[in-house]
Amino acid sequence: IIDGRNAKNLSVSCMNVDEYSCENVTLLVSDPKSASSKLICKEFGCQDMVFNTTNNIDDIALELTDCPCETALKTSCVREPWSIYCGKSPETASVWANNTCTGSCCGNIGTDLRVNGCDYPSGGGSSKKKSKAGAIAGGICGGILGVVLIVAGVYYYRKRKDALHQ
Repeated sequence: IIDGRNAKNLSVSCMNVDEYSCENVTLLVSDPKSASSKLICKEFGCQDMVFNTTNNIDDIALELTDCPCETALKTSCVREPWSIYCGKSPETASVWANNTCTGSCCGNIGTDLRVNGCDYPSGGGSSKKKSKAGAIAGGICGGILGVVLIVAGVYYYRKRKDALHQ
């Protein structure tokens, strides 16, 4: 447990170094009006975290570093879910897992944990939608196939018509 409720500034950095990271850590923070709190997660450094905040997860400045885009789009490099408790619902945790947050304490966590340079689907959330490039390529291939089938049909029809007239 890291109790930062009486701290003016709290900064916690968690890194995945030699299979060690911050796992099963509870972070208690103050109202952001009276103190600043920051959590930096490097690679898979923040796992199975529990947050107790005044308002929601936005009370903590979250920063994600060194997370490859392929992983960031699926899990934000968070393998184990995070539980977020706040003054709005102190008995029920909001849960962050697989780039989705459920509950009233989520705040802007989906935006805060985005990795710069990664191609996220529009509307946030997990990357279940495919990019437009795939749809365009599929449309072009379908169009080419359609033209080939039409030409083959015309060729077959003419050959058959010629064979009947001979």
